[in-house]
Amino acid sequence: MEGKVVKRGARLTIRQKQLLLQFVEDNPQIHRVKIDHNFTLQEKNNLWLRLANILNSDGLGAVKTPDEWRKV
Repeated sequence: MEGKVVKRGARLTIRQKQLLLQFVEDNPQIHRVKIDHNFTLQEKNNLWLRLANILNSDGLGAVKTPDEWRKV
């Protein structure tokens, strides 16, 4: 029986974890499930893009797409 090989990427650095936590504290709407005229899907996607750019620019840790960062 052959198992599925899961490729692991680079791990988050402590600095990236701190940046992630700070961003979520500053932008709590990023975890909002409800999308409406006050907070659109485009705005939510833009927040994830901004966060991905911040985390990826750290230079030492994981580099991921916004969708990959959502799973962290």
